Amino acid sequence: MKQPGELVIAVTVAGCLLAGCGEESPQKVSTEGMQQAAGGDEQVEGGPAAAFAAGSATAGLTVTNVTFCSSEPRGYGNYQEQPGATYRAGQTAWIYLDVANIEARTGQDGQIENSLRQSIKLRDPWGRLLMQNVVVDEVRPIDKYPDRLFLQNQILIPSGAPAGEYRVELLVEDRFAGAKTQASGRFTVTP
Repeated sequence: MKQPGELVIAVTVAGCLLAGCGEESPQKVSTEGMQQAAGGDEQVEGGPAAAFAAGSATAGLTVTNVTFCSSEPRGYGNYQEQPGATYRAGQTAWIYLDVANIEARTGQDGQIENSLRQSIKLRDPWGRLLMQNVVVDEVRPIDKYPDRLFLQNQILIPSGAPAGEYRVELLVEDRFAGAKTQASGRFTVTP
């Protein structure tokens, strides 16, 4: 239940061509002081609102085509980009990302599997951490197109969210290969 002074942000990851995703994980954060421009545990760097920057990668794992979307992606490469990565308070921000070079193994049942972990962080316009959550953490069967893996994240923007530029930080890990890669991006919330 929402308490006075709390902002509830829900993040959902849904699963592409693979089964077993789509759990919603609400995070509660205090809104006290959100209108103050000072403070925060980390300053947000400048840059265009729609840009996603690739981070470091290890062992060939890659995340590409990270895009803020206007609606739920419908499949691999099938999404509608949100113009300027700008949303109104109360809207849903969708994030689409392609994942490649994932190690696969044969499971006990003979089916080909991968082992992914994806986490997401969300920072407010002042750089304060609003949410940190692991949204995928499982061994998954690979569908008939293992080279077409994508993930989608959903951020439900509360109607009371302060206007400004929010930063999203994504970390994807291939647990079989011991590889990690990251990306970050920004979206803007308007009243």
